[in-house]
Amino acid sequence: MKQVGQEGVITVEDSKNFNFEVEVVKGMRFDRGYISPYFATNREKMITEFENPHILLLDQKLSALAPMIPLLEAVVQTGKPLVIIADDVEGELLLH
Repeated sequence: MKQVGQEGVITVEDSKNFNFEVEVVKGMRFDRGYISPYFATNREKMITEFENPHILLLDQKLSALAPMIPLLEAVVQTGKPLVIIADDVEGELLLH
């Protein structure tokens, strides 16, 4: 408990052996996951992990790709992934 602090998350998983292992992962966890399973970067574990991504926080619904094209083009130039956290995503954006 001391390692993760009051705001930390502790996950207990079954093990195939009798050893105890502790893995501390720094980062953020969200109560709600991705909208589509296609957003998973690790399909075996069904999780999404990025190293040093750009993060876009929006308090609105995303439903059209066209208004985002300039931003997406700029992000592509950096070579870093983009994580978008929004109220909701619908329509054509779920297909990309």
